[in-house]
Amino acid sequence: MNLLRYALSAKEMQVCDRNTREYFGLSSLVLMERAALKICDRIEELLSEDMRKIVIFAGRGNNGADALACARILHERGYQARIFLLGEETKSSEECKIQKKILERYRLSIENYSKETEWGEGPFLILDGIFGIGFNRKMEGIYAQAVREINRLRKQEPHTRVLSIDIASGIHADNGQVSDPCVRADITLTFAFAKIGQLLYPGAEYTGKLEIADIGITAASFLGVMPQASYLTESVLELLPERSPSGNKGTFGKCVIIAGSDKISGAALLCAETCYRSGAGMVKVITSKENKEAVQTSLPEALSDFYSLTDGIRCYEELDLILDEAFEWATSLVIGPGIGTSRGAYRMVLRALTKYTGPLILDADALTMIASSDELKDLLLQYQGGRRWVILTPHVKEFASLYGTSVADVKEHLVPYTIELAKKYGVCVICKDARSIIASYELPGYAINVSGNCGMATAGSGDVLAGLLGALACLLPSPYRTAAVGAYIHGKAGDLAKKELGEYYMLAGDLMKRIQKVLSE
Repeated sequence: MNLLRYALSAKEMQVCDRNTREYFGLSSLVLMERAALKICDRIEELLSEDMRKIVIFAGRGNNGADALACARILHERGYQARIFLLGEETKSSEECKIQKKILERYRLSIENYSKETEWGEGPFLILDGIFGIGFNRKMEGIYAQAVREINRLRKQEPHTRVLSIDIASGIHADNGQVSDPCVRADITLTFAFAKIGQLLYPGAEYTGKLEIADIGITAASFLGVMPQASYLTESVLELLPERSPSGNKGTFGKCVIIAGSDKISGAALLCAETCYRSGAGMVKVITSKENKEAVQTSLPEALSDFYSLTDGIRCYEELDLILDEAFEWATSLVIGPGIGTSRGAYRMVLRALTKYTGPLILDADALTMIASSDELKDLLLQYQGGRRWVILTPHVKEFASLYGTSVADVKEHLVPYTIELAKKYGVCVICKDARSIIASYELPGYAINVSGNCGMATAGSGDVLAGLLGALACLLPSPYRTAAVGAYIHGKAGDLAKKELGEYYMLAGDLMKRIQKVLSE
């Protein structure tokens, strides 16, 4: 059951396009005409009485050929457009040459763009067809001048809109890196499938609203060689099992949450309540005795055990008994939120990796300690695809520590590093960023979570995700499914909170409260 949507690299899309032409027999000009018709339909939807001026920027490749085909169709529909064809004639693709010749036979004027080009009064509908998904170089010369002018007009001319064909010029289709300058689109109409670089930041920011047009290239054109990347949509919620009407609290799983410390009680409360509200039948909180009143008052539904680390060896022995009993009882285990990095916290992570054999979610301080301990890393390595499954939930800084590199390096190689870390330890990894990446040892490829927003960058947001994953781990059969469903629900709850409260006002508790709405939908 594939409930994800594909996101393609430039090479994957080029192969898909070629297979459509060579295997299924659809010519490039047929596909180009379909693409141009879709673009022109979208242009007509965007035009208004106040915005009738169309400006088309075309490069010399097939993206530019699409733009020239649009110019002809718009002319046939009674619209006038200024057409700028950039670059040298000798660099034109065959399709671009054909489309240019058609325009010449229609006697449509093609202008040369320069810094001195005058625009008159806006607003404008600007069609960006300069570069396509094959772009992988610096933006220089006349191209850079044109891109800067597009962005200037968009910013300075009220109500001007920019529509990019397939991909905004300057975005690297494989990784979301952008050139300087890069077209900042309001809308990107891409063909057949989303491109990876349109989903990852900073490319996602320059893409604007991403829309996908069907031009006759389908998954059949993969010819059995499936893309590496997918992205999460609401369809992943179909993975959630229906709750049995005859079930009891044991039926829906028992999650142990080891969270909080003598200085932090909120992590335990957020994590545990989210776990309950996400479907777990029973939740046990193990936390410092300083949090006893807070837990018992704020979350009376939870079972609880409290430890003290002030009496040396005796306390450690008592802690071990508490943990071992909890491990026997638990369907799933979450450890790390707010536990700190003390000797006692280290002992809890060590014992979890040594003794617990069920689904395990390692978060926050647990990851920090693993990153700095060869002993804990070796224990994690022992369970590669073995008797239990593990989900790691690092944000980018924690990921950098685990991987042994810088944050900047992780951001530049977010996808391959996440895949590599998952394979190395035999785990599932959710690398939390503006676009979270999910990879698992058990499956090829990876998923991109496109739900969520910057309002979720607030203390406690990760605690909510950890509790959500703890509940889902009781209900779903694999770490990848648990991670995918959990990441999507978490982000979608954030999107609902943004809509109702705004990005500035949002708290982690607001995410928890909106999980109910996501699940009910």
